Amino acid sequence: MTYFSISTLLTFFISLSLGIFVLFKNYRETMNRLFFFLSFSVSIWSLGLRNMVTSNTHDLALLWIKISYLGVFFTPSIFFHFMCALLDIQASKRQIINLGYILSFLFLILNLFTKLIIVDVSPKFFFNYYGDIGELYLLFICMFLFFSIYGIYLCFKNFKNLSAFKRNQVKYVIIASVVGFGGSFDTFLPKFNIPMLYHGIQFVPLYILIVAYAIIKHPLMDIKLARQYLAMNIFYGTVVSVVFIALAFF
Repeated sequence: MTYFSISTLLTFFISLSLGIFVLFKNYRETMNRLFFFLSFSVSIWSLGLRNMVTSNTHDLALLWIKISYLGVFFTPSIFFHFMCALLDIQASKRQIINLGYILSFLFLILNLFTKLIIVDVSPKFFFNYYGDIGELYLLFICMFLFFSIYGIYLCFKNFKNLSAFKRNQVKYVIIASVVGFGGSFDTFLPKFNIPMLYHGIQFVPLYILIVAYAIIKHPLMDIKLARQYLAMNIFYGTVVSVVFIALAFF
């Protein structure tokens, strides 16, 4: 389980660091704000997941999975909104964007006050604890897949109509999205008692790193920087992450 714990912590550090960095570079830009919220959702998910599987008590594990899903429920809706902003099609997809957020809030409320999404936690495979799913969990999976796949599909659909500059941006975001969401999907499988090696989590940090490369190589979200400046901001973001973890544990 060591690699799983390390991978989730790495995802937390990278996601929160780069999200903070992008937000402070230009918080007025819609894409910057959306990228921050997306990164923040992923960081909450990864920290909660890590602390759940390593918890030594049932109640603590149950608390952490509740915290984890604060990020999980909003990841697909924010991701879809981010993709629409990247493609400049927010206006035409406004109803679907709003639907995504409504569903995210609905699943959040159901998970906080009912057992229709996550019923409990119990030992699974090599994890100390993992989630036991409720009657509506498959409905959430469908929502997760729909907004994730549809966001990527729209990139392919609109690719030919984009400028050469925008194509370079979208190309890296597509690669990052396929890698990130593909890697994260096997974190759902233990809930269905499906035995696997669960190495997909190791690919999730690549999502943020590929976007970071796009920021440097093909200025994404109006950011133009040297590698040294990016490293400095990631360092400060990591310091914030360490403080966040310290508060979470103590």
